Amino acid sequence: MRYGAPVKRRRETTVLKFDLNHTRPRSRPYVAKSVSLEPGSIDVSELTKIEQDSNYQELVRRRSSLGWMLSLIMLVIYFGFILLVAYAPKFLGTPIGTGVTTIGIPIGLAVIVLAFALTGIYVSKANSSYDVLIRKIVEGNRS
Repeated sequence: MRYGAPVKRRRETTVLKFDLNHTRPRSRPYVAKSVSLEPGSIDVSELTKIEQDSNYQELVRRRSSLGWMLSLIMLVIYFGFILLVAYAPKFLGTPIGTGVTTIGIPIGLAVIVLAFALTGIYVSKANSSYDVLIRKIVEGNRS
């Protein structure tokens, strides 16, 4: 070995061994925790009853339709912007006034702001009407 040459050292590696057949005794026996329902919680066996509730069906229908509508609006906005970038770059490069800011900057910012606005619309709708329906469902199916 030459003086000053890098010394290769053997890296220590940790090997994890898994006992998939559970043949080794454990230090402590595994005790499954029993599942207890807290007061006011809903038992899993009553899910079919909840799914048949008219309030639940209305909640699913309203949330789904609003979610799809807002998603569609956002997709149109976003892909409209992408299409503008692809097919009308000169339009987006048009300067606003005498400064260096082009029209593409406010349009791009509008895409971002509209995404937040659509999220706000969904949250306000969820807090106003969906929570009322959820309370009706819980109260109607409480044991």
